[in-house]
Amino acid sequence: MGIAATWAYKQQHWRAPLIAASVLVATCHAGSSWIQTWWGILLVRGVGLGASLGYLRSTGLLLLASHYKNNVALASMQSAFAALTGAAVYTIILHVCLSHDSLVCAGMSQFGLSLGSLIIASALIRRSRRYDAYTHSPTVANNNGPGSLCFLIGHYISFSGIFIFPTFFLLLMSSGPAMEPPLQATFWYIGSLLGGALVAAYAASDYARTHLGPLNTYIPASIIAGTAYFNPAWMPYTYILGPCCVAYCMCLGPMLAMWVKAPTVFYRLQRPWEMDAAWSDRCCALVGVLAATGVVVMGVMVHTMGSMKGGFTVFGGLMVLGGVLMGVGRWMGWRKWNVVV
Repeated sequence: MGIAATWAYKQQHWRAPLIAASVLVATCHAGSSWIQTWWGILLVRGVGLGASLGYLRSTGLLLLASHYKNNVALASMQSAFAALTGAAVYTIILHVCLSHDSLVCAGMSQFGLSLGSLIIASALIRRSRRYDAYTHSPTVANNNGPGSLCFLIGHYISFSGIFIFPTFFLLLMSSGPAMEPPLQATFWYIGSLLGGALVAAYAASDYARTHLGPLNTYIPASIIAGTAYFNPAWMPYTYILGPCCVAYCMCLGPMLAMWVKAPTVFYRLQRPWEMDAAWSDRCCALVGVLAATGVVVMGVMVHTMGSMKGGFTVFGGLMVLGGVLMGVGRWMGWRKWNVVV
C-alpha cells in the first residue's frame, strides 16, 4: 500500500483516501465480531485491516515528514511510543470485553476508539509545502560496500521473529506449566508494553541519538531480544516468563523506533525525498511480509509440535543471528562510535 499512498500524496489527493482507510479500519474491527470462519477472519482482519493500516502508515509518515524537511527516517522514530501505548490500550479493552465473553463488545469498542481517533487525526493533519524541493545532505562520506549487504540481511532476518513473543506470550503464560490466570498474564503484558514505549521514546530522543546513536541502540536491542526467547522456550515458568517479557518489550521499543532510521545509514542520503519514501515503502513491505510469515510459521510449529519450545528457540536464534550480522556489517562499514544521529 505504500506505493499507492506515495502516488496519492504526490498527486495532492491524499485526504479522501486517508479518511476512507480510517473508516475501513474501524469497519474491519466491528465486522470481525460476527465472523465465525477462519477465512473470513483472514480476509477482514488480515487483508482488509492490513491494507488500510498500511495505507495509513505510509500516508501519515509522509505527512509528518513534510514538517521535518521530508526526512522520512527521522519522522519514523516518533511512531514507536504511540504504537506500543496503543497496543497496551487495545489489550486492556479486549481483556475487559473478552472476560465477559462478549466478542461484540470487543469489536464495537475497537470500532469506536479507532474510528474516533483516526477520523480526528485525518481531519486535522496538514502537509507542509515548505521543503518540497529539499534534498538531504549526505549523512556519511561513504556508505557502500559489503558491510551494507551484511547489515541489511541481518536486519531482515531479525524481523522474522520480532512479533512472535507479543503474539504468543499470553497463551504461553496461561498454559502449562505456568498455568497463570489470563488476568495476571495480561498485567505482565501491559506493563511490559508501557515500559517498552518509554524506552522507545528515550531511544528516539536527541540525547540518546547523540551519545549512543541509532546503530549502537538497534543492534544490541535485536540481540538481547533474541536471547529473551530462550529461557521461556525451555523454562516456561512464571518467574521466567514475566521478566523475559519485560526484557523483550524493553528491546522491542528501540527496535520499532529505529527500524527505518538504522538501515538508512547504508544507502546514500543525498537524494530527493521521493526516493527516501520509496525506499521506506519497500523496506516496510518486506519486513512486514517477513514478520507476518514468522507468526504463521510459528503457529504451524506449535500445531505440529504441540509446544512453543521449538518455535521460540528457532526465532530467538534468528533474531540473535540477525543482530550479529548487523554488528558485523556495522563494523565493516564504520569503526567509529558515532555513525549517524
